[in-house]
Amino acid sequence: MIIYRDKAISIINSKKLPRIWLIFGTDEGEVDLIIRQIMAKVIDETYEIISLDSIDDMEASIVNRSLFQPNKIIILSQVSDGSSDAIGRSIALLNERDYLIVRGADLKKNSKVRMFFETHGTAYALNCYKLDTYSIVSLVEDKLREKKIVFDREVPIMIAANVSSNSRIIFNEIEKISLFLSDSYDKRLTVEMLDDLMSFNSEMSLDRLFTSIVLKDSKSLSQEVEKIDNNSCMLVIRGYQNFLQRLISVQEELGSIGIEAAMNKLKPQLFGRQKSDFINVVRKSLLEDNIVRLKGAIDLECNVKEWSINQVQVVIQRFFQIVSQ
Repeated sequence: MIIYRDKAISIINSKKLPRIWLIFGTDEGEVDLIIRQIMAKVIDETYEIISLDSIDDMEASIVNRSLFQPNKIIILSQVSDGSSDAIGRSIALLNERDYLIVRGADLKKNSKVRMFFETHGTAYALNCYKLDTYSIVSLVEDKLREKKIVFDREVPIMIAANVSSNSRIIFNEIEKISLFLSDSYDKRLTVEMLDDLMSFNSEMSLDRLFTSIVLKDSKSLSQEVEKIDNNSCMLVIRGYQNFLQRLISVQEELGSIGIEAAMNKLKPQLFGRQKSDFINVVRKSLLEDNIVRLKGAIDLECNVKEWSINQVQVVIQRFFQIVSQ
């Protein structure tokens, strides 16, 4: 059956969580978030998590069970139109506590797999389509209120104009804003504060620093550290967060529109040497690793604020810790 975003969240948070899902669409950040939310509600020591790239192994994966982990969460990441019959057979093999999550790309309305899930009696089909500007503004408003942040009327529009339509990037930006205001008395976000917070530092020295961190180039990292003594901790941390967010947004688009088209969607644009260096990082780093790095950078900002540390060298030491992960 067909389900929409708002309804999906309420169903996931309900007591009876559906066990069979197709989660697809162009907003890959939202697809990831929904899958993680489902797994967080389900997972315990009795579950074996099985990630599959092919339908060919799914039936055997369901039948073969561990004595200590008798239940399964199966995530199928690649699906073709010829898979619907095999998916139907696999669903029949699930036990009453198993979960099946099929992750799709931008499936067309006439896709056999999509039609199978949308017309199935107990399975759910959720289309995580890219948000338009109006929807992004509404989402930002809701998330700011959820964080109990008081904001100027223009703030959600400014945020929407400066982030991609990827839900993960939007949520990360709201999280960064919330951390920034965590020690504020009234948690009020003005246009002027947002302008400072979201500014993207494009100095080549910082870009090279961030590149050396992501590519684990210790020699280059040591050289670049010495060039940033006059920069504040928060500038370095937020610049690093922005760098990673832009990197992730491009990497998530690679499978559908290619690197050039994905780069052209960045705000602000990159040019010359800066662009070629960025492309090199896109190709040589892994999306999954960069998501982990971004979480580390957000945690780092929170820790620095808690400790009242202002020395750049201490921040760089934390960067080294992130690099070594």
